[in-house]
Order: sequence, then C-alpha cells, then structure tokens
Amino acid sequence: MPKSRDRGKRRRAQVRATQGAQHRAEERRKISYQRYRLRRIIGWSLVVLGVTIVASHWLTHLQVWDFASQGIEDLVAGYPMGVALGVGGAIVLSKA
Repeated sequence: MPKSRDRGKRRRAQVRATQGAQHRAEERRKISYQRYRLRRIIGWSLVVLGVTIVASHWLTHLQVWDFASQGIEDLVAGYPMGVALGVGGAIVLSKA
C-alpha cells in the first residue's frame, strides 16, 4: 500500500508542476496595452501603405498620372510590393 500512495503523490506533484509551467507560459504570452496599440498602428500603417502602392501602380498603368518610369515603378512599387506590405500588415495585426 505505501507504494500506491507514493505513486499518487508523484502524479499530483507532476500535475502541479505542469499546471504551473502552463500558467507561467500564459503570463509570458500576454502583452501590455501599449505594445498591443503599437502593433495595431504598425499593422494598419503597412496595410494602408500597401493599398496606396497598389492604387498608385494601377493609376499609372491607366496612364492617369506618371509617377515614375514604367520600369522603375514595376520594380520598386508594383503590385508585388503592395501585396507584400498588405500581407505583412495583416500578419502584424493577427499577432496583436
């Protein structure tokens, strides 16, 4: 009988240790309001910048305005860059 009691004690100690580790991990995962707000500002800024780049590129292709030469804009500020910034902003927002 003493062995079964001892086994139960070890199990309870292991459960307490696991629960304690889970609680500490949850506390570390929480972020402050200021960091949350900063992440949201950065995320939305990236999304807005991406949308602006895509709109600018689209208007240039429609020849509404001439922002830069076609080759430079396609390399620097084309659809891929706009989409990349939008996706990056969405990732930052999802982590907030």
